[in-house]
Amino acid sequence: MAALTPRAILLGALVLLGLGVTAAVLLLVNFSGTEPRDQLDAIRTAATLLVGTGGAAALLLAARRQRAAELTLAVQRKAATDTAHDAAARRITELYLKAVEQLGSDKAAVRHGGLYALERVAQDNPNQRQTVINVICAYLRSPYTPPPEQPAARQTGLCATARQSTAADRVAARTAAARRIGLRPPRPASTSEQLRQEREVRLTAQRILTTHLCPEPDEAIGSPTNTLYWAEAYDLDLTGATLIDFHAIGLTVRNATFIDVCFSGNTWFMGATFAGRALFSGATFVNVAVFSDATFARNVRFSSVMFGGDAWFKAVTFASDAWFNWATFAADALFGGVTFTSGAWFNGASFPGGAWFNGATFNDIAAMERAATATAQSCVWPAGWTVDDRCQETATFGEGQGTLRLVPVPVVLASPEPTDRSRRAHGESLPE
Repeated sequence: MAALTPRAILLGALVLLGLGVTAAVLLLVNFSGTEPRDQLDAIRTAATLLVGTGGAAALLLAARRQRAAELTLAVQRKAATDTAHDAAARRITELYLKAVEQLGSDKAAVRHGGLYALERVAQDNPNQRQTVINVICAYLRSPYTPPPEQPAARQTGLCATARQSTAADRVAARTAAARRIGLRPPRPASTSEQLRQEREVRLTAQRILTTHLCPEPDEAIGSPTNTLYWAEAYDLDLTGATLIDFHAIGLTVRNATFIDVCFSGNTWFMGATFAGRALFSGATFVNVAVFSDATFARNVRFSSVMFGGDAWFKAVTFASDAWFNWATFAADALFGGVTFTSGAWFNGASFPGGAWFNGATFNDIAAMERAATATAQSCVWPAGWTVDDRCQETATFGEGQGTLRLVPVPVVLASPEPTDRSRRAHGESLPE
């Protein structure tokens, strides 16, 4: 509202006064020839009109004052809200920066505190969760050296002679060792101890991710039972990270990038849901890798992946193309009940431990005909598919002895009879 100037106030007062005087004059003129009583009534009426006009002006000014007070209060309220928002944003920024600074500390306890501080920031501020996830993933992507293997027998700090002596001698040796230790300045943590502490910090970082990204759905109603689950869709980028015993059962994410990741220990993605792309190219699974009942909504790449232990893909659903080109399955590869909705690509894949595709469904036959070239010892293929053991006659560059080609059954039935050279190559005896 524009402020009233003195000129506007004076002009309004003159207008009101003029209206009142004009009304009084008109009344007096009209009643000038009447009795004094009627003239007195006319004067009273004119005064009433003048006072009423002034009251209306007063009400108008009061309304303006009330409106101005309300606008002032609204401005103050907005300023207070902006101040509170700025203070909260400043506090979040300070907590975030302090937590990130703690992650760079050389003390494991301080790094633990930084991770928990980031978790608190994300828990209280949903709009900061993807940022916190990115920071934790960046920490896991940093270079890491695993600690050395623990010795079979725990070291006691005593020499072999003392360990083999009598109980009294051992007590005396411990007392002397304690006295010597008390006279020395404290030593910094050994390198192996620092590596073990870093391993615990990384396990904490992994647990924070899996705790908030695994809904743990109720089998009866399907709703999440994990009260700490972050229901929004988030991305994971762990390119080149080292993950230790990564238990991500029921993991639910949007885009997941695990390129060149080293999965140390056993890895569990059972029942996981990947709503976006899932990239595992070049990853190494040192031990067992379990993907049973997982769902890949978009393209998934396992190209050049090394499965050091059993690879479980039972009842997995691949809603789009799945690439396993040049993947190596050192142990058993279990693809029972898998559904390949689109293309399934296994160019150059190696199954030295055996592959089981019983109950699998391939909906894109053309892609399978072009792509399914693998090396295997003992395999169980899905219904309608078999191995073309005559592929040695038409082996392409890079295919050697033991190479098997997975083809539809009709193609094998329509193939020509094997030659004598092919039979000898496969150990078959020729008829006399």
